[in-house]
Amino acid sequence: MIERYYNLFDPAKHYTQLLFRAGDGLQSRELNEIQATLIHRLQGVADALLKDGDIVSGANLQIDADTGLVTLEVGRVYLRGAVREVPAATFTVPVDGRVAVGVRFSTRTVTELEDPNLREPAVGVRNYQEPGAGRLQETLAWGWEGAGTSDGQPGDFHAVYALDNGILENRRQPPVLDGVIASLARYDYDANGHYVTEGLGVRFLSTDADAQEHIFSVAEGRANIDGFKVERSQSQRLRLPIDPDLQRVSSEPQVFNDSGDGSMVVTINRPPLAQVIDIKVTQQKTETVVHGAFTGSRDVLTEPTVVAVLTIKQGTTTYAQGTDYKVVGDEIDWSPGGAEPPPGSSYQVTYQYIASITPTHLTDTGFKVAGVVQGSTMYIDYQWKLPRVDVLALTADGQASRGTWSTPMTPRATTGCPTAAPVVVCRSSRSGRAPLPIPSTRTTPTPARA
Repeated sequence: MIERYYNLFDPAKHYTQLLFRAGDGLQSRELNEIQATLIHRLQGVADALLKDGDIVSGANLQIDADTGLVTLEVGRVYLRGAVREVPAATFTVPVDGRVAVGVRFSTRTVTELEDPNLREPAVGVRNYQEPGAGRLQETLAWGWEGAGTSDGQPGDFHAVYALDNGILENRRQPPVLDGVIASLARYDYDANGHYVTEGLGVRFLSTDADAQEHIFSVAEGRANIDGFKVERSQSQRLRLPIDPDLQRVSSEPQVFNDSGDGSMVVTINRPPLAQVIDIKVTQQKTETVVHGAFTGSRDVLTEPTVVAVLTIKQGTTTYAQGTDYKVVGDEIDWSPGGAEPPPGSSYQVTYQYIASITPTHLTDTGFKVAGVVQGSTMYIDYQWKLPRVDVLALTADGQASRGTWSTPMTPRATTGCPTAAPVVVCRSSRSGRAPLPIPSTRTTPTPARA
């Protein structure tokens, strides 16, 4: 402040008037305190009707979502107890992430040094052209702030609009008398809850497989949330991650049936498929084994999970199980005393064993396997995508959000939304598949039930 300026107004003392008494001198600070007392009283009433950042007139915003060019009209905005003029402005904001557009409040003290017109203008008086009271100048200018970035301009920032990825998120429509509107809003909400009045349809556009996201379009429109009007003047693309709820299925049996080329397309019992964890199958192979160094020894096979030995041959000689050899785990035991290959010689063993294989050609409903014994049972461990209802919601500040409910049942159409959040637009989707649209409701939402 300027020198020789005094103002000892303190609202905590609850002084409401200055009581001037005859014969006592007038203090300059008393004149200042008269102004401060009146401003404080006026702001208390105004704050009950309006809130900082409320638009009283004009101040419309337009944005180019591709370039981030923002154009703001001249307008009047309520701030700190007064309705203040804010001039038109144009600037560019980031189009990635959330950005707040608002006004910057600046103050400065002006004396006769900055403005000569503040000197005494009355000709013929003793203090002609002498300095008098200074002036406090308060101005508004449009600006913006984002996460870790801003326009870099001076002044205290007060948000008016919110932008999300270059799209205007319309806040509640600016009230003229916020206290009156709040009372009406309470009655409207008690009677009708949250509801859509126009537009705000949600449409599934496509799936971005690379980014693993579903892409929706939320149309422009209007809704009543908590009794207040929320208007979106622009449609918006909404990208939501593909994040299904998964459940594991262990050892699902499937019988291998050769389709003619040694392979089979397996259709799982619980689609859609998310991930194959393991497939235990029976495979068959013939391998050459070198007999031990002495008669009656045991020879170890390559695979440790032997199910059955089908044949053992050496040249034209076929050996009989039980008479010539027996199978002990993954070993060929030549102790029975029957016919036996000479020690150190090679022979061929055809046997079946349990193996884990990796499938190919995965789809939502199954996959392809090959190299499995015909008619044998496969045991499959996998994760499937649980049926789920996803709800797209609109909050009181015009921001789209999502809620989900998992259910073991096939999802059914629902117009219900969680009452814990102000929701007005509902859509249902099957987890892991293209979402299924459900018409938005104009009635009071109720919680979705599994």
